[in-house]
Amino acid sequence: SGGGVVALEPGGEVAFAPGQAPVGVTIVLGGTVEVTGAAESIAGYGGGVLTLSGAAGITLDVAGSHRISDFVLRQAAGNSYVTACFAGGTGILAAAGRCEVEALREGMRVATASGRFAPVRWVGRRRVALGRHKRPWDVMPVRVRAGAFGDGVPSRDLVLSPDHAVLAQGALIPVRYLLNGDTVAQESWDEVTYWHVELDRHDLVLAEGLACESYLDTGNRDAFEGGAATVLHPAFGTAEGCLALVLEAADARMVAARAALLARAAPAVQEADLRLLAGGVSLEPRYDRGRVVFDLPAGCERGVLVSRRFVPAHVRADSDDTRELGVAVAGMWLDGTRVSLRALNDGWLAPERGFLWSDGAGMVPLSGARCLVLRLGPPGLYRVTARAAARSRRCRSRAAAAG
Repeated sequence: SGGGVVALEPGGEVAFAPGQAPVGVTIVLGGTVEVTGAAESIAGYGGGVLTLSGAAGITLDVAGSHRISDFVLRQAAGNSYVTACFAGGTGILAAAGRCEVEALREGMRVATASGRFAPVRWVGRRRVALGRHKRPWDVMPVRVRAGAFGDGVPSRDLVLSPDHAVLAQGALIPVRYLLNGDTVAQESWDEVTYWHVELDRHDLVLAEGLACESYLDTGNRDAFEGGAATVLHPAFGTAEGCLALVLEAADARMVAARAALLARAAPAVQEADLRLLAGGVSLEPRYDRGRVVFDLPAGCERGVLVSRRFVPAHVRADSDDTRELGVAVAGMWLDGTRVSLRALNDGWLAPERGFLWSDGAGMVPLSGARCLVLRLGPPGLYRVTARAAARSRRCRSRAAAAG
C-alpha cells in the first residue's frame, strides 16, 4: 500500500493476494500481475484504471495509453494473471499508409504484393510464454534484419514467428528454414505475442516492405485470441495457399533463397579461434607440421577445448544440419601417446567417419601430461559477428566454470 510506481519489464511479475492489492500505486505494465487465490475477469478499462470483476473486486492503476484489448487475462491453479502486451509494432502497408499490425481492424484495406488492396477479415493474436514451453525453439521469434532480402527489404527489422512464411524464389518458405544466424536469426525472449491478419483470401501482405503470407486457416484458429499461453508445435495444414509451400532443404527454390540470403550476410571464416582452458589459464596453441600443439602447465588433470561454434544449415545453402558444432578432431596425443577419441564424452558429439565434433567446449582428459597434440578434421565455417562473439564468450565462461 502507499503511493508510488511499480515498473515491470517484459517477463517480469508482481503478485499479491486480494486483500493486499496495491493502493495508490501505479503499475507500468510490461510483465505480469498475478492475483493469488482469486478467479478474476476483466470488467473494463478507462481513465488509466483496469477493473477486474470477481470476488476480490480489484482495480489497478495502469500507466500509459491502452485499449482494453491490450490486456490479457489467464487463470491457472486458482490464480489470475493480467498482462499488457507491448509486442507488435510491425508495419503493414495499408491503404492509408503504414499501419502497425496491432492497430489493424476488420474492414480496413491493406496492400498485397500483387498490388491489390484486400479487406482485413480478422486479426488474432497469440501470446506465448517461452519459459514454460515444452519446445521453445519451435516458437522463439525470428528477427529478419533490415536489408536481409535486398536493399530496403525489409525496410526495418522485422520479427516473425518461426513458421511464418515469406515470399522467396516465387514460393512461400517458412522463415525458420531461412535462418543464417546473422541477418535471419532466432532470439530468446521470455514471452512474445504474435499477431495474425486474415484477408478475404490467402495472400501476401507487405510487412516492412517484405512480402509475408496472411493468415491461412488450417484448423488452428482457436489457438488465437484468448487468455492462456498457447502450447504450440509446428503443424503445416493442408489448406490451399496462394503459392506453393516449400519445406524441403533440397528443393532448388529453398537452396536459391538461402544462397541469396547468405550472400548478403556476414562472411564465414574457417578460423576456429582455438583455446585450451587448463590449470586456471587460457592457453593458445602453436602449430607444428599441420598439427595443433598445446604446452600444458604441470599437474593438470583435465582441460576444456574451446572454439567458435557454427550451425552447418546457417552457413551452407544446401545443408539441413542444424547441430551446433565447434571443432572437428581426428586425432589426439598426450605426451606422444595416442588417446582414443571414444574416451571423449562431455562436450563432444558422436564420432563420425574418423573424427568427432566438439560442441564448442569439449572436455579433454589431460592426466598430468605436459603436451597435448591435436590433428583436426574438416574445417568449420564460423560467422564472425557481434552475436557470435557474445555466444563464444558465454561458452568460454561456462567452460571455465566447469573446468
